[in-house]
Amino acid sequence: MTEADTKAANALIERIRPELEKLRAKNDFSLESTRRVLASFGYTEVDIQGMRVPLASNAVPPPGAAFGFAVQGGCVSGAVTPDGVNLSASGPVAEWGCNLVGATH
Repeated sequence: MTEADTKAANALIERIRPELEKLRAKNDFSLESTRRVLASFGYTEVDIQGMRVPLASNAVPPPGAAFGFAVQGGCVSGAVTPDGVNLSASGPVAEWGCNLVGATH
């Protein structure tokens, strides 16, 4: 990502964060609610998934929604969980772009 792309992505993150924090405050970790928040900012092409546990584990996945979507020059990824809202900007990964396919969350 260029410096300008990173700056723009971080500014977007700061606009999105309060809306995702509202979901968290309501204990709303549904994929649909998270998707609606991101769509309200114009991001409708979002890879969104429930939280996962390691493949060998029989544990119940924790509540939460993890997501990734493309922005100019890179990706924004994040998660809404009972522990908090995490958001970050980065360049796309060659193998899977901005999708969560290879991400661990």
